[in-house]
Amino acid sequence: MASTRCHVASTPSTRPHESLRVSRRVRFTQELCALGRKHKNLHLKLSAHFRVSSQEAPHSDLQPRFDAAVDAFGADRLMWGSDFPFVQLNGGQKASLEAVRGFSRNLPKAAQDALLGGTARRLFRLP
Repeated sequence: MASTRCHVASTPSTRPHESLRVSRRVRFTQELCALGRKHKNLHLKLSAHFRVSSQEAPHSDLQPRFDAAVDAFGADRLMWGSDFPFVQLNGGQKASLEAVRGFSRNLPKAAQDALLGGTARRLFRLP
């Protein structure tokens, strides 16, 4: 399976409310999860499942990565991203959305709501 590449954003620890900036790329491993546990102002977008899954939608092989992300970041720092327009060539937005709904089926409704829009609304200060 291809490894997931993630853009990791960071802020200086002395300025926890400063806007995030992309600083480097890391693979989705224990290192990324450790960053999520350490930096409470770090958020992770869940998108482009088709790029890293060895299966067709709903990409069930990614469930362990999803569970690790929830454990490290908490649902309130995760958000679904459609990866539009590329997702249109790889199952469509509906398949991507259904994959995340499937991954999160055992989470409380509030956590599911955060993943599917609440985190993005809060992070980007949307109404």
